[in-house]
Amino acid sequence: MSELPERMEPRRTIDTGESAFVGTREDLSGVFDYVLRDVTAGGVGFSIGDEVALVEGERVNFHLPFRINDRFQDLGEVRWRRRSEGRWECGASLEGRIPLYYPVYIEIADGHMAFGSGDAKRQRLDDVLHLLVKDAWLLKRGVGVYFDHLVPYFRRLSGGLADAEFTDGLRAEIAENVTRLASLREAIERPEFREWAEGWDLTEFRRAVQPELRPEEFYERFQTSAVLPYLQSIQRLEYRLYMNFNSAVLLSQERDRRQAEFRSRQAD
Repeated sequence: MSELPERMEPRRTIDTGESAFVGTREDLSGVFDYVLRDVTAGGVGFSIGDEVALVEGERVNFHLPFRINDRFQDLGEVRWRRRSEGRWECGASLEGRIPLYYPVYIEIADGHMAFGSGDAKRQRLDDVLHLLVKDAWLLKRGVGVYFDHLVPYFRRLSGGLADAEFTDGLRAEIAENVTRLASLREAIERPEFREWAEGWDLTEFRRAVQPELRPEEFYERFQTSAVLPYLQSIQRLEYRLYMNFNSAVLLSQERDRRQAEFRSRQAD
């Protein structure tokens, strides 16, 4: 395959280390972890494993805001890919326009994480983290409420094929993740919490935001595609949680950068 798309614009290495973010196909049908590599004036380079087989021309959602000329974008189209050291190195153009939910984003101009602007730039990292986790907890609770309202309809639509054990199991998964997020929120609200010093677990946050609803399982149970639009409405709420997680990853990296600068000043 041609590597021309890689060479058309200057590329700037992006400073996010090996931290994995979460992306999906645009239609939310696949979830994958990705590592950012570099940026150009209108696109990003990233690497993925084999959990999702992205192909050229496929549209993906990075669930992470990139700022280009005062616009924030998180959708991309895969332009190229190549195999390298057991992973897929990919390049994607950026498109679309999204609101900035939190003062955390990637600045395409220099390839660095940016922490808001104006008043938002003066916010404490742990204050923003608290907002991310609180909103994630509210969103996950919303998933549970929405699912409870739709379960009777799913059962009628399936002609009784959707058994109580199946739907109750999903309820339990959602409730478990609501509890995880509540525990993380409580940890952050403790007076002794300072910049993730106590009680913060990014891995636990990743586990808690994972979607519980899997369309393929619903289709198998219900034997009708009529349930899919309703599932997708819940999924849009679920996948909004990935923006919260990816923003928390950026905050964690910013914390590490500030700590490294502080240690460097002390050493001097």
